[in-house]
Amino acid sequence: MKSLINYYLKYCVGMWVEMNRCTDEHLLHGISSGEFQRSVVKGAHQRRLTNASVDSFLENINKAISINSQYYYFEELIDDVKKCVVKGIGDLTVYDTARRIGHVLPLAVYPQRYVYLARGAKIGAEKLLGRTVSFREPIDVFKPFFGDLPSICVEDILCIFHNFYIKGGVAPGLVIDGKKITIDGGNVKAPCCNTTGAAHVPDEWYDSKSLVAFDCMYEDENVDDGTLELCPDYVNDIKY
Repeated sequence: MKSLINYYLKYCVGMWVEMNRCTDEHLLHGISSGEFQRSVVKGAHQRRLTNASVDSFLENINKAISINSQYYYFEELIDDVKKCVVKGIGDLTVYDTARRIGHVLPLAVYPQRYVYLARGAKIGAEKLLGRTVSFREPIDVFKPFFGDLPSICVEDILCIFHNFYIKGGVAPGLVIDGKKITIDGGNVKAPCCNTTGAAHVPDEWYDSKSLVAFDCMYEDENVDDGTLELCPDYVNDIKY
């Protein structure tokens, strides 16, 4: 597990889950108008949401939350964002929106007490913990595996590497050396093969025999918002 964490911190930090939330370059555009704009709701994960749902959700947000609002804990903010939900808006959009708002408030707030688990991260968490998890889990349950890593990093690692987890750790036969991951004798570059053009990954990581990147980073609340899938060349080589 330590080598997996080190790999993430060296090569992946800030490039995966974070990329699709508060690191969007266009996020601050329009803030000077005194209201949050559509970009605070509709990011890469929300491409399948209708503009009508997004705009109704945003209208409620601007009535309930000011760009000068002050929160001391992220949980307070996300609870207020959840009160603004309209039909078509689910947990992932609520969380992403709260993350973006929390990032631009005068007193920025980020998840600290809980880890929020969307599709890929949820799969990783369930494999790691050996049980069903909720969308929001206390960060303390992950400390035996990740120590004092912040919530957003734990979420990121669970999402990126969810195919590598087994109950209580990582898949046997996993060896990490530089940018290459070896599993049961088969070398793969990870992450990842960028088949969608969605993930900002260095060119030298692209490889048709690698891990397949986000199959999609969209959300209609029932569609996978983005997972790593093992490409056919290697599926048979992975033994959990």
